[in-house]
Amino acid sequence: MTKAAAAARVDAERRVKEAVVAKKKAREALERLTSLVNKEKEKDSKSGGVVSAPESLNAKPKLEGPGPIQVAPKISEPEGSNGLKTSHADPMEED
Repeated sequence: MTKAAAAARVDAERRVKEAVVAKKKAREALERLTSLVNKEKEKDSKSGGVVSAPESLNAKPKLEGPGPIQVAPKISEPEGSNGLKTSHADPMEED
């Protein structure tokens, strides 16, 4: 049991370290992106241009599908969760 616990602890510590490294890389990537966006904005403001998204982001997406959605037929009798049809008669009701 002690060996298994030690192995689990080592594995957990390794995962924590990997998560810390991944978080650091993500933060650095966001900082890099922010600096690039700020440089682009500064460049555009100096030239008097309007900042716009790339053409690929401005285009409307093409919606392609198999066709119109088919409406399912109405079920006349509701079914119970076990697949058996339920009756509408109330067993406590007297005729």
